[in-house]
Amino acid sequence: METIELHIGQIIKQQLKKYKRSVSWLAREIGYDRSSLNVLLKEQKDIHTTLLRRIAKAMNIDFFILYSNDFQAQQKKRGLIPLKM
Repeated sequence: METIELHIGQIIKQQLKKYKRSVSWLAREIGYDRSSLNVLLKEQKDIHTTLLRRIAKAMNIDFFILYSNDFQAQQKKRGLIPLKM
């Protein structure tokens, strides 16, 4: 199945910049080492869901919707009915 390549770390950094927040601020908010978080955001395309949930809560942004939209687009492309909750 073909999927859209998301680099969630870059997306998070873009949102931090948009809202004039730093990686240091985010690290403090989620209780994570600043240098480790900086490396993670720069180099990792994927982030563990537990950490992504903490980041989303701190930034008040639903990053999971990016994955959901990708999944729904793929379902429609294959002619399947999208999941309704």
